[in-house]
Amino acid sequence: MSGYLIMSLEILGGRILAPFFGNSVHVWGSLIGVILIALAGGYYLGGWLAELNQNKEKQRGGSFFLGKLFFWPLFFYYSIFSSICQF
Repeated sequence: MSGYLIMSLEILGGRILAPFFGNSVHVWGSLIGVILIALAGGYYLGGWLAELNQNKEKQRGGSFFLGKLFFWPLFFYYSIFSSICQF
C-alpha cells in the first residue's frame, strides 16, 4: 500500500512540475531522486528512533501520533488537492 501511495505522489509531482519545467527525463530523474532521498532519510530516522527507545508501547504510541499528525491536514486541504488532481 505504501509503495502505491508513493508512486501516486511521484506521478502527481510530475504532473505539477510539467507546466513549469517540462516533461523530460531530467525532471523525472530529479523527482525520483528527491523521493528516494526522502525515503532513505525516513528509514534512517525510523531505525534510529527504534534503537533509541526499546519500549514497544511508546514506539506504537509515537508512530500512531505522528501518523495522525501528518494525516489530518489531508482533510483540511481537500479542496486544494481536488483542484490540482482534476483529470
